[in-house]
Amino acid sequence: MENSFQVFDGKYLIAEKIFLIKKDTFITGDYNEINKSRFKLNGNILSFINLNNDTVISSFERGDFKNPLDYFNYKKGIKICVPKLNSEEIRQTEKANSIYYDSHGNLYYNGRKTAIKDLASQFRTDGEYEIIYTLIYCDRNVSLSKLQEIKRELIKSQNYFVTYITQNNKNQLEGINVRLPHITESESILDLIPENNYEALICQITNDKILLNGKEISSNQLFQLLKDKISQKKNELNVKVYFDDKMNYERYVKELYNIRNAYYSVRREYSKIKFGDSDYELMDDSVSIKIRDLYPMRFFEINENDFKRIKYAP
Repeated sequence: MENSFQVFDGKYLIAEKIFLIKKDTFITGDYNEINKSRFKLNGNILSFINLNNDTVISSFERGDFKNPLDYFNYKKGIKICVPKLNSEEIRQTEKANSIYYDSHGNLYYNGRKTAIKDLASQFRTDGEYEIIYTLIYCDRNVSLSKLQEIKRELIKSQNYFVTYITQNNKNQLEGINVRLPHITESESILDLIPENNYEALICQITNDKILLNGKEISSNQLFQLLKDKISQKKNELNVKVYFDDKMNYERYVKELYNIRNAYYSVRREYSKIKFGDSDYELMDDSVSIKIRDLYPMRFFEINENDFKRIKYAP
């Protein structure tokens, strides 16, 4: 729309939009008027000025963007298409870093172009916040091996909380929240799993097949089998999954969420039966913690060496 503007913070688009309806009057999305504001228009950037000291109060940019990724692609002249998935898992975070990675190997950290090998030296920390998420906007055609490189840099710099951004069928951005393991490059995640006699499910996922304990199954079958096992075994089940590095990012994200959703589904069903409401995350902490403890997500991503170690173990 010619006379619509959206708020932006340096390089990040914010959803709020305003409309110029006459020379000095603007209307926001909730139809509150902005009257007698002093402003300047420099190209497509609209800035409102403090009448007392000439400082900029807020800035808007002309355009009609569907979401922050749409805006970022426009500003950088690139095209990142994140996986299409109704993940509905994203949480609001007050502080977040961002990584954008396109199918041509262009990587941007907080809007600045850089290389994967240089990420660890650039990650931002903030003592005010205990947890800082890194939002990953990765093109769906990127090889999983590249994401693994990014994850290793995150772990190296002790940034363990990430959100894989996805896009639903309404063009809204959602995401999958993941906590990366606290391991060094020389360690195996298998060595960090406490020894127990729990039942183990070993899953191998490639671009074209899924093997569960050596038997080929479909994605829907994997979901149902996991649900059944989680319901039966509760907290006495270890699920170890090897995602082939040659698979594409979209396949990875969809199967990752499929596995996680099996846990969520069991928890929601139990919550509905026990407490009359399936949305356990919005209940009192004592209830939501109890449900998560009863059905913990004992799900471990393993690499090729770990998989071979399990497969060929005596």
